[in-house]
Parts: sequence; structure tokens; C-alpha cells
Amino acid sequence: MNQIKYTLIITLTLVFLCGVARGQGKQRPKPKPRPASTVTAVTKRPVTVTFKNGDPVSGLFLHADADTLQIELKSGRLSIKMREVYSLVFAGEEETSSTTTIEEVVKNLETAESDPNLAAGRKAYNALRKLADAAQIKLPCAQYSYLLVETRSVLEEAFAEITDGSLKTYAELSLEAYTDAGKACGAVDGKGVIPINTDTGEYLMDKYKIKPGVNAFGLPVHLKIDDALKQIWAAAAIHLKNLSLSLGQ
Repeated sequence: MNQIKYTLIITLTLVFLCGVARGQGKQRPKPKPRPASTVTAVTKRPVTVTFKNGDPVSGLFLHADADTLQIELKSGRLSIKMREVYSLVFAGEEETSSTTTIEEVVKNLETAESDPNLAAGRKAYNALRKLADAAQIKLPCAQYSYLLVETRSVLEEAFAEITDGSLKTYAELSLEAYTDAGKACGAVDGKGVIPINTDTGEYLMDKYKIKPGVNAFGLPVHLKIDDALKQIWAAAAIHLKNLSLSLGQ
């Protein structure tokens, strides 16, 4: 009797072990491969960057933010600090800053040393140039707004030192337009447009003569952000050019 019980226990143990072994022998399902990440294509535009020391460099525009500009050269990628940039010009576009001779540069520097008003004017101009360059490369709204805040503090110091009426007027008008561009960025709704039934939308449309988009009934309802920024930045560039001419640049 004991032998029968012993045999039964051994048999059940073997059956249990075989079941475990079969369970472990089954292959686990292979994880599904992750889809390859989509890389957004970058539009490479020929651009010439002029440094504040006068040295130019040409390449293909890759990317820019409030601090850094990246261009592609034959030798590789080049990162440039925005604070080192005097101007940049894309192929087929005119440079907004005027060309001067070495003699004119020396003369302007000597005049600035003896006239603090001109020195403050150039300080304002250089700060506004950062906004102009940001506009030219169409810096994203979030980064543009950050740059605007950063630049405003420098301009307020310069404005306090400028006594010449025309210099201050042109600088203030230029800043006003660049500030309006920041307001346009902040007024964009969830559909990516600026409704004209808001104070900001109505103000920008009237001030800069921006053509509005219409609804199905042909009634004006909104401003496209790209159209708004194009008009506003164009007005800012005119005021900045007048400031440059007043400074003899």
C-alpha cells in the first residue's frame, strides 16, 4: 500500500515538472519595433553673415534662436553667437545696414567719443539690430518674445542718454513696431490666427494696414500671423533705417 502511494507521488511530481518545463520553453512574443522618428526637413537658404568686426562668412542657413545662429559651411557646421553678429543677408535680399568706408568708420568713432548722444544712439541701434535680424530669419514667436524683453532693458538705458529728438524718435518708433510684433505673437488663437474682433487684432489691422482673412460669407474675421508680422517688421525696418541714416551709418 505504501509502495502504491509512493509511486503515485512520484508520477504526479514528474507531471508537474514537465508542465513547468513546457511553460518555460514557450517563446515570448517579440516586442514590436518602434516606428522611426520623423525628421523635419530644414530649408537651407544661402546666407552671408557679417560679424561686428567686419568679417563676413557665407554658407547655408540651418537654424537660429535668441542666442545662436547655425550655418553650414563646406568644412562643416558653424555655430555663431548672436551677440557677435552685425547683420545677415539671405541670397536675393538687400542688406539693411549701409556700407561705409574705413575713413567714415574712423570719423564716426571719433565723433561718438566726443558726443555721448551719438554713442547712446549707436547703442540703441545695435540692440534694435538684434530684433531686425530675428525678424529676417523669422524667429519663432516664443523666442522672439524672449529676445524682445532682453533687448528692451538695453534700449531703456540708451533712451535715457539720448537727447537728440530725431534719434530718439526713430529709435522709439522702431521699438514700438518690434513690440507690436510681440503683441501679434501673443494674440494668436488656437487656430493660429489673430481674431480682428479683439482689441489687439483691430489695433494691428488698422495701424499697419494688414489685409484680413474672410469667412465663408466674405466678411473679415482674422489676420494671418505671417501676414501681420511681415507688415509690422517692414515698418520697423523703415524706422531702423532712418535711425541708421541719422547716425551717419
